[in-house]
Amino acid sequence: AQEHMQANTAYITALRDALRNGLDKIDGAGFNGSREHCLPGTVNYSFQGVNGETLLSLLSNEGICCSSGSASHVLLALGLSHETAQSALRFSLCEYNTMDEVQTIITKVTEAVNRLRR
Repeated sequence: AQEHMQANTAYITALRDALRNGLDKIDGAGFNGSREHCLPGTVNYSFQGVNGETLLSLLSNEGICCSSGSASHVLLALGLSHETAQSALRFSLCEYNTMDEVQTIITKVTEAVNRLRR
């Protein structure tokens, strides 16, 4: 792991940035946290008007693994609103993920958010 840490970090950071760029395009999506001071493989977003647990379930049905529970508690502790925390999802990436998977996540999250807002 140490031998490949620098290359893996660069790769995971590129995946993370692509995921953030894609999720930023969703109407009412909000990035939670610092864009500068963050881990390379973790992304946390809230989606206005969407329940995070419901979104989590829809994404799980599509084979996308993400989390909501502990992330929302941390967001509340950081002073974000209850609504923002309840709509938050955390995505984690690693060196085994691909850019195609990131694009699939963006597509599926966009579709699910739009479906839930109808």
